[in-house]
Amino acid sequence: MLYKYNTFEYNEQKRNLIMSLRSVDIAIDALVVLCDKNAITVLSPQKREVRYKTTGMLDNKLWTVIHTPRNGNCRIITMRRAHKNEEVDYYEN
Repeated sequence: MLYKYNTFEYNEQKRNLIMSLRSVDIAIDALVVLCDKNAITVLSPQKREVRYKTTGMLDNKLWTVIHTPRNGNCRIITMRRAHKNEEVDYYEN
């Protein structure tokens, strides 16, 4: 991770949406991705805030978690399957 944080946080409605769409729980599964010892974190700039994307392994599949430092916490924005270029970066590292 490229920044320090006290804890993780997320939007409960977004959590429920992601669970229904992708069958992953950002409250639990995103932490597995973020804690992958081989995970790759890169800056993912947005107009309104600094965001990062971390690609890591969950259940033998690569996932990407979008997150941002907010009020001393790691705010999970979303979680999705890794794109092809993110997979290449992960395996080349």
